[in-house]
Amino acid sequence: MRANFKGIDKPILALGIITLASRLPFLGAGFGNDPDAWRVANNAKAMVASGIYTWSRPPGLPVHEILSALLYGGGPWMLNGVTALFSVVAVVFFALSMRLMNIRNYLLAGLMLAFVPIIYISSTVLMDYMWALGFIMLSLYMLLKKRVLWAGLFLGLAIGCRLTSGAMVLPFVIVLHRNFQDETQRKLFNHLGRFLFATVITALIVFAPVLIKYGSGFFAFYDAASPPLKTALYKASFEVWGIFGTYLLLVIIAAAALAPARVHLGHDRLGRKLLVADD
Repeated sequence: MRANFKGIDKPILALGIITLASRLPFLGAGFGNDPDAWRVANNAKAMVASGIYTWSRPPGLPVHEILSALLYGGGPWMLNGVTALFSVVAVVFFALSMRLMNIRNYLLAGLMLAFVPIIYISSTVLMDYMWALGFIMLSLYMLLKKRVLWAGLFLGLAIGCRLTSGAMVLPFVIVLHRNFQDETQRKLFNHLGRFLFATVITALIVFAPVLIKYGSGFFAFYDAASPPLKTALYKASFEVWGIFGTYLLLVIIAAAALAPARVHLGHDRLGRKLLVADD
């Protein structure tokens, strides 16, 4: 089993450097405004003192929590710096994945991802979002390169950073099916089984400390304090894209609705149907 990272050329390296450099001024200013970030930091300090795994909050983020404990001595610069590096991984491998799918402006797409407000802010604090996203983008890239065991490994690590990353199994199974559609059904099911096996085994291994200490009860965890619909819509729009980005997105949607003739179905080299905009 060998990973394949060919294709990281000068433009991709420049994208990674720009992404990292844009985060550097904010990495030393504490762990962020979200109380969960400070829970991870305080929990890391407690684990260093006791040598025993404990979760910062249910249902547990074992990869994020254990690595944070190992790096705790470096303070905010170290811990936030690792988050920034994961944001670089997420942006770079998102762009590489777009290139594999023949998206012409893959570098611009990567740059846009890097500066989506919620992505940018989350890249400078001790939260698990970028850690999980980095592993998810690595998994997607490996799927597109037909490295199914590596794809499963990275998705399992993403689940270890944030349990809800497991929701990516379904879309990734669709990607896998599309990528191996020219092979026999038997080979297709073999690739699918290997991907799911690697994902499940990796997730079980990284969640072993949680299972040993807390049992399977973390599966029943549910945050009952759901926000009202108005708040949820605000968080899904302005808090993700920012004020300018949200209004621009609405303009683009309206323009696409008013000029549908400029958007049509095209095909990439693998024969997959894609939405293509005319020049």
